[in-house]
Amino acid sequence: MKKSLPMRLYAGLTLAVIIGLSVVVFTVLAIQKQEEGSRIVDHTIKVVAKTRDIRYSLSQMRAGRRAYWITGKDSYLDSYYNGNSTIPGLMQVLKQEVYDNPVLYLHIQRLDSSLTTLLNFWSGRGKVSSDLPKEKLNSITIEEEGMMENILNQFETTKAEENRQLYVAENKLTNKKRKTKELVIGGVLF
Repeated sequence: MKKSLPMRLYAGLTLAVIIGLSVVVFTVLAIQKQEEGSRIVDHTIKVVAKTRDIRYSLSQMRAGRRAYWITGKDSYLDSYYNGNSTIPGLMQVLKQEVYDNPVLYLHIQRLDSSLTTLLNFWSGRGKVSSDLPKEKLNSITIEEEGMMENILNQFETTKAEENRQLYVAENKLTNKKRKTKELVIGGVLF
């Protein structure tokens, strides 16, 4: 029994509508996944920027302390006091940013602990004054250098982990974009 022409047309039209709707649904889902990937990339960029801000503040604090000891001018301590008041807040924001990532959160916790130790050292036995004897400054500087090396290594470890995660997220995003493009083109050509 042969199907009539109108029945074949309706079947073909129905099949075309189903295929078209499938392409639309898969495209929307792929776009949503791309948006999620974009959010991950944006998040990573924010974390790297905040880490860089903390590192910059720390270097300014250190430079201000040394300039004060050399010149005795109190104005050089402004960057020290600014950093001392902003770094703890920046660390809190950074911890909140990475709270959902256990590996990064652990790195940030270690960094925060080391920074707290250094800031306590600077405000305690490592405090500089313009009349500090050179031998005492050398002793402070040696101890400070060890702490700074540890902190800088932690910055680098955190940055490396962020970059690794950024690389993975960007690759996933690129693959999702490629698959979306293939799906759309395949749906149009089919």
